[in-house]
Amino acid sequence: MSETRINDRIRAKYVLLVLEDGTKYGRISTQEALSMASEKDLDLMQVANNDIPICKFVDYGKMKYEQSKQAKHSKHKNKHHNLKGMRISFFIAQHDLDTKSNKIRDFLGKKMDVRVIYSGKLGRRLILNPNEVKRKEKFDELEYQLVNILNGFSDMAKWEKISRSQTTDKLTFSVILKHIPKK
Repeated sequence: MSETRINDRIRAKYVLLVLEDGTKYGRISTQEALSMASEKDLDLMQVANNDIPICKFVDYGKMKYEQSKQAKHSKHKNKHHNLKGMRISFFIAQHDLDTKSNKIRDFLGKKMDVRVIYSGKLGRRLILNPNEVKRKEKFDELEYQLVNILNGFSDMAKWEKISRSQTTDKLTFSVILKHIPKK
């Protein structure tokens, strides 16, 4: 049911009525249900579209207001959740790695989560021998280097799984560092 049918927009002759406290009233004509709703200053809302539609009494204006308030609150909550990104190359110099690590620490200190992307091109510098065994060993070595980098943040963040993606000329490891709130 794409649109909510209320009051006169309910087209069925009979409805199954559920009262505002949740008890089942039973099958009743739509006109009779509408008159009962108007006596209670409530709206008749169709909640399920079966052979005989199921309807209940609600204060539709109040319900819409609470839904918009809840949507606004959840939007506000999501707006403040920040995910920062940091790209690190396989062949990064130690000073540059220290600088990026300090920046990650700053983000984590500001209660932000950080996605670390550790990547590089597959070429002569990375893999000299096209032998698959050597390539696997090099991939494992690069993943071990990333784990060492991540362990430097174990006091401020936790991480779960490193995802690995590979194209014909590029290898990428990606992981999200989740900020640990201090107690």
